[in-house]
Amino acid sequence: MVESFPMTFDARIDGVLDDPVTLAEFQRLTPELADFADRHSLLVERYKRGFAMWTFLFRHPKGGVASLQLSITLAKDTREPLATIFPHWWQDDEEELRRKLGELTVVRAVTLEPSILRAALERALEEVLHAMPTVLTRESTIAGQPGTEGNSVRGILDEVNLPLPT
Repeated sequence: MVESFPMTFDARIDGVLDDPVTLAEFQRLTPELADFADRHSLLVERYKRGFAMWTFLFRHPKGGVASLQLSITLAKDTREPLATIFPHWWQDDEEELRRKLGELTVVRAVTLEPSILRAALERALEEVLHAMPTVLTRESTIAGQPGTEGNSVRGILDEVNLPLPT
C-alpha cells in the first residue's frame, strides 16, 4: 500500500485566493482533489496568480506536457458555484522555439458534488491521455530560456518534478 501525504501549501507553487466563496469550495473539495492528484501522480498548482483555479500537471505519455485546469466560478443567474475543466496538451520544440497545442473538449457547468466532479475530472484526464498527436493543431512561438553552458533553464515542469501518470 502506498502511503498518502496530506496536501500542504507550497509558496514556490501555490498562489493566494482572496474570494471567500470559491476558497471555501476548494477547501471543502481538497480531500477529493488531493486524492485525484495522488492517484494519478499529478503535480498541483493552486490559485496561480490569484485565480480560482487548480492546475493538475503531468507529462503526456505521447510526449510533451498536459494539464487539467479546474476553475470554480459562480453561475450568473443562480449564484451557485460551478466548475469548469480546461484540458490542455502541448509539445515544445526547443530548437525551433515552437509550441504545438492540442484542441481538447472543455467541460462546463459541473456541479461541485465531489463524486460528480471527480468523475468529470477522470473523464477529462482519460480524454487527454488517449488524445492522438493529430489534435496538436495550434502553433505558437516560445521564448528561449538561456541557462549555463548552453542548457535550457528548467523550472517546475522539469523531469524531476513532473512524474509520468501511472
